[in-house]
Parts: sequence; C-alpha cells; structure tokens
Amino acid sequence: MAKTLQSAVETLEKDKVQLQSRVHSLEQRLMGTQASNGEDKEAPPSSDVVLQQLREEKEFAEGQINFLNSVIVDLQRKNEELKIKLKKLALAEFNGNDGTDGFDEAALKREKKATPRLFCDICDCFDLHDTEDCPTQAQSPDSVPHTAYHGNPADERPYCDICEAFGHATESCNDDQTF
Repeated sequence: MAKTLQSAVETLEKDKVQLQSRVHSLEQRLMGTQASNGEDKEAPPSSDVVLQQLREEKEFAEGQINFLNSVIVDLQRKNEELKIKLKKLALAEFNGNDGTDGFDEAALKREKKATPRLFCDICDCFDLHDTEDCPTQAQSPDSVPHTAYHGNPADERPYCDICEAFGHATESCNDDQTF
C-alpha cells in the first residue's frame, strides 16, 4: 500500500512540474503580449481575446497546481502514518506480540455485531428464553405435562384408562385401538 501511495505521489509531482512549466510559459507569453501591446498601441482586437484566453489558462493551471499540491500533502501524510503503523507492527512482532494491539480496528468493528435476540422454537416467543432453555422441553418425565386443553376447568372430560387418552370414556373404548 505504501508503494502504491509512493507511486501516486511521484506521478502527481510529475504532473505538478509539467503544470508549473506550462504556467511559466504562459506567463512568458503574457509578458511578451503585454510588451508588444505597450509598444504597439494599435494592436488588433484579437490580441485582447488571446490575452484573456491566456489569463484563463494560467488561472486554470494554477488551480490544478494547488489541487495537486493538496493531494500530494494528503498522500504524504497517509504514507507517513502507514510507515509508523508498519514500524509499530514490526516492533510488536519482534517483541513476541501477535501484532493485534489495537491496530486491527476493522476486525474489532466486525466482532461487535449486535447479539441475536432470543427465540424459542417450541413456544414461538421472542426474548423470554432460547429453545435450549425452554421450560416445556426441560420438564422432567415425572411432572405433569402442559396441556393444550383450553376449555372450562370445571367441566368433566372423558378419559379412557385403557388407551390412557382424553376424549372418550373407558366404556366406549374399542380394544382394537389399544397398543
């Protein structure tokens, strides 16, 4: 990464030198045009247009030079930061550390994901408990199972002692249904 930044800085510096030479040549042309205008007061009106165009080109070139200078400064600053970081990592590795002394900030952000909400597949409820911690699942075999009967508790429900099921009485049980 430092090499790519360094090559970018070099190309930007080359562009800067070219633009500075262009500005210098434009200034020379401008000075020559002004000198000729001072001597020959009856210059054709097209010289004003050329002079205006040269001034605009000069301003544009100076603007590009200023922009490239700011880009070069930013890239050099980033390059220096990366060099310092590289030295710290190399020093940490040399000292026997694993090199993760707070330098891998992106990994820390990835690890700090929000914890998932608890959900129970058995009860179909959120945030109360997880499926593994479900009280329905954790019932001991000796305890009375939860019922799905939502009728009136005062009503008497028929129960069959033969097949051990609710819904019909023992007298009306068909022996073919027993196991």
